[in-house]
Amino acid sequence: MIQSVPKISVEIIVRVVKSITAKEIFRLHPEVKSKLWGGDFWTSGYYINTVGQYGNENVI
Repeated sequence: MIQSVPKISVEIIVRVVKSITAKEIFRLHPEVKSKLWGGDFWTSGYYINTVGQYGNENVI
């Protein structure tokens, strides 16, 4: 679950999260990149849902 301010677009948040996680996985496990077709860890798609102001892990 990610919390953000309305000024940051969903697209930017997804791009940053995908970038950081892929770099960390490749850094910690370099063998993964050679097993991926095209070398990309993530696909271009994503799914987003909102939970409102009072949403938290317990509520969800």
